[in-house]
Amino acid sequence: MKRIILIGGVIVVVVIVVAVVLLYSSLDAIVKAAIEKIGSDATGTRVRVNDVDISPTSGEGALRGFRVTNPEGFERDDAFRFDEITMKIDLATLTRDPVVIKEIVIQGPRIRYEFGSKGTNVGEIQKNVEGYSEDSEASEGPNFIIENLYFRDGEVNVAGAKLLKQGLTTPLPDLHMRDIGTEQNGATPAVLTKRVMGALGRKITTAVASLDLGQVGQDAAEALGSGAEETKDAAKKAGEKLKGLFKKDD
Repeated sequence: MKRIILIGGVIVVVVIVVAVVLLYSSLDAIVKAAIEKIGSDATGTRVRVNDVDISPTSGEGALRGFRVTNPEGFERDDAFRFDEITMKIDLATLTRDPVVIKEIVIQGPRIRYEFGSKGTNVGEIQKNVEGYSEDSEASEGPNFIIENLYFRDGEVNVAGAKLLKQGLTTPLPDLHMRDIGTEQNGATPAVLTKRVMGALGRKITTAVASLDLGQVGQDAAEALGSGAEETKDAAKKAGEKLKGLFKKDD
């Protein structure tokens, strides 16, 4: 009888070891699939990652080619482009709840802030994220804690309106978020997405607000000729309208 119990115990240990090995060996694919699925559902757009490379021994890794496409009704360009994201995962927490991500660094993010008939692409994505966060089905699954999240050396390109055909580029203020999810002993991907997108959205609004969009319209009109008073007035009004649009996303 003892022999049978001993053999059963050994089998259980082997199964656990195999499961852990399989988890670590397929960690890259699991993370890639999760980011693309959850990201696409949350933003209401298409989220893609070209490559994920995470060390199964240190938990350090990188995501390359992260893209979030524009919502419907806007140009086909990417709304968000992060060429490389570095991270460090606490591997000891992979089989626990919550999973702890010690650090995420998004270096040189590129944001396209586009005006359209619906408002702005960033505003539309924020609405989608808010709706996803309120979906009860989005709360299923493991919880996470992110100890440190950085956005560094980014830029925002403002485009989409006729007066901004070439686009205007302005720096994105750096962002550092700490201990996301710790107050609830872990947060769902839906809640994490909502909090990060909210904080990033405020930084984007700050960046766009630094541009004098009203002056852009006036300068464009003056370039058409000093006698075009009606054109100047129309352009100035258009510029003021653009300024009002991005304030709605705050």
